[in-house]
Amino acid sequence: MLRLMIVCLSCLLIFAGAALAQDDLLPEDTTLVESVDAFGLPALLAVGRLSNQNSDLAYTNITLFAEVLDDAGTLIGEGFGYLVNACGAALADFVLQPGTAQPFAVTLELYEEGTTPASVEVIAEGSPIAPTDSEALLSESVSQITTGEVVTLEWIDAGTLRYGIGCANRVFTMLDWYSYDLSTTHTQPIAHPNAQNITDALLRQLQLTDPADYAHSFLTYSPTARRLVYQTDLNVVFSAEPDGSFRRLIAEDISRYSLQGFIWQPNGVFLAYYFGSYGEPVLYFTANVDGQRLSDTLFEVLPSLIVPGVRPDGREVVIAVTVDGTTSYYLKDALFDSSELLFEGAAPGNNWPAPVYAERENGSFIYLVRPLDDQPTLQCFDLQTRTLHDLTPLPLNLTSESRAWSWLAPDTFTLALGANGPQGGLWLVDLRAFDVCQ
Repeated sequence: MLRLMIVCLSCLLIFAGAALAQDDLLPEDTTLVESVDAFGLPALLAVGRLSNQNSDLAYTNITLFAEVLDDAGTLIGEGFGYLVNACGAALADFVLQPGTAQPFAVTLELYEEGTTPASVEVIAEGSPIAPTDSEALLSESVSQITTGEVVTLEWIDAGTLRYGIGCANRVFTMLDWYSYDLSTTHTQPIAHPNAQNITDALLRQLQLTDPADYAHSFLTYSPTARRLVYQTDLNVVFSAEPDGSFRRLIAEDISRYSLQGFIWQPNGVFLAYYFGSYGEPVLYFTANVDGQRLSDTLFEVLPSLIVPGVRPDGREVVIAVTVDGTTSYYLKDALFDSSELLFEGAAPGNNWPAPVYAERENGSFIYLVRPLDDQPTLQCFDLQTRTLHDLTPLPLNLTSESRAWSWLAPDTFTLALGANGPQGGLWLVDLRAFDVCQ
């Protein structure tokens, strides 16, 4: 489902047009959406998905045109649009591969005010090119689950997970959810089990009755504990019981900072991370859903060049900083000033996956995703031997407009990587496939 960066006022289901400039490009699930644009003015859009299911070729330079018809079939308007990402932003230099589909948005203009649209015919044009063999880019230890924009994931157990596709930083109920079984490789659409808890009574209890405040709240339930966490309209972070009762203050006075997400650990421990835009340093704190802060405040932590990784108990974080012109990774105490140098090396930026900290019976290991000679690569730092190992290249293709995330399975032997944007998707890495960090 398309998630647009607009306020949707009403949606009218209409018929998708069949007139195509490219027979291989088929508009699907076309819908008229009355909305407001970035300037607060009324806007009418045709939204849907453009499918390339019938061709062995890929298409680029895709543009979409639309004709708006009334009940009598008379042309009453027209429009022009593009393929868009899950947040509704137009995609430049996008390639629609065979067997895939991508959301589109066409801005419509009616010839006369007061006319009523009954249907719209969407016409797609594009340039055919040779497709990319994405499977050839995968190593034996890496498997791809989906090409959708995966922005969050929850491990149910070591063999099953659920993931959400949609616009980053949206509340989980605004995403499309799927379950995946690692043993059968079976995927199916699902409703998130906590969606039923989002009631009017809960939103009143949390003071999130304004839809804009709810969309901004980052409200999420701990995958391993009872309580939920969210932020208010003033960016104050609270935890609460599933019904909204027994709220506990976790962080306040942070209204000028932009929350970007939570990294969950077992037993309700989490790291909250903040930055404004691509390239900015990352601020953070660690806490648990019972309301106990485990780190310095947002104003006292050492800013990181990357989204920090966090130890399962929340007491240490993995950060990257530059000192005297040298960039290094550190394992830092979350509450005190002490830190431990891990290695020197370039940091990729705040849109790359956070490091993950794996604790096993035979020791502790930190898995990192970094570019080596411009190739995204999975590495592992062995805390026992103090050595950094290169494990495998990864098929990530990030730009300044896209982001990626990482999630470690409960048994610590499978790493999930999700990404949004034109080259988004979900991949699983089998960490048992490597001879090191075992």
